[in-house]
Amino acid sequence: MRIIIFLFIVGLTLFFFYSPHLQNQSYFIGQIAEIFPLPPLPQPDQVHGIYITAGTARSDRMEEIIKSIKEMSNEEAINAVVIDVKDEAGLQLDEEIRMLVRRLRFLNIFPIARITVFQDSDFAKKRPDLAIKTADGQLWKDRGGRLWLDPAS
Repeated sequence: MRIIIFLFIVGLTLFFFYSPHLQNQSYFIGQIAEIFPLPPLPQPDQVHGIYITAGTARSDRMEEIIKSIKEMSNEEAINAVVIDVKDEAGLQLDEEIRMLVRRLRFLNIFPIARITVFQDSDFAKKRPDLAIKTADGQLWKDRGGRLWLDPAS
């Protein structure tokens, strides 16, 4: 009986994951993901990947992008995807990014988090002692008005 229930849930998962006509697949995958966590992926010997910004991960084109990623991984062109988790605008880790990581892991694609470290206006404002300063002691800003942390601090 347990095997039948397990197979039913796996079949349901695959149905929701691969059904393009469903409008909110991510919701169903998320619900199943809480019940059945995926095992860790083995780290690839060589990494061949692409980069996705947090904005792209939240775009309306994400289903199309996932399909392209799946095709590229089937052709063994890529085995990893770099995703913005924290960029110069701050922390980007939300439900959409979590679902993207979950779907990549389901496709056996190694997700890599990109975290901006030194270009961080929020942290530089909170800890000005760690920020790059001008000769007169003011916080230095780049052309875009962003503050940077001093790597030597």
